Amino acid sequence: MLVCRVIAGRVRTANVSASDATDGYESLDMGDGELVVLDSRAVLPCFLIIYNVKTTLQQSTTYDCHLR
Repeated sequence: MLVCRVIAGRVRTANVSASDATDGYESLDMGDGELVVLDSRAVLPCFLIIYNVKTTLQQSTTYDCHLR
């Protein structure tokens, strides 16, 4: 999993017509916490999280997490 910082800039809701959606805006709010960033330079990677899911015989799940 890659955790990033995002510079959203001016945000427009996604329920506008397609021709006006990106005019003067840097990102779109899709709802439910989803943000579409139109410029890849505004996404800054911060952390790489590597985790493994381990299942035992009793079907209980354990997680092994490493932060790099």
